[in-house]
Amino acid sequence: MPNMSYCRFRNTYGDLVDCKNTLEALLARDDEGKLSREELQAAKDLVQCCYDMVMMVAETAGVDMEESEGHEQFEDCAAHEIDEANEEAKKEE
Repeated sequence: MPNMSYCRFRNTYGDLVDCKNTLEALLARDDEGKLSREELQAAKDLVQCCYDMVMMVAETAGVDMEESEGHEQFEDCAAHEIDEANEEAKKEE
């Protein structure tokens, strides 16, 4: 069931924090276990979506994030880092 418009952000926030914590543990190579292929793709898509939201808000606020160091690097390496961490988790099982 989709989130109702009056509580969309409130309902999503807790799930997003949980996803952040899971991703943080995966990237830190903690013993969280590997993600399934579908969850791995969803994690990469979610990271890109969050990045896009930050860029959108920054642009609206007049902050030129594209001029900051690391902008192009992020898009090139974010998915790779998640893949690599997940591969290491697979090896540990």
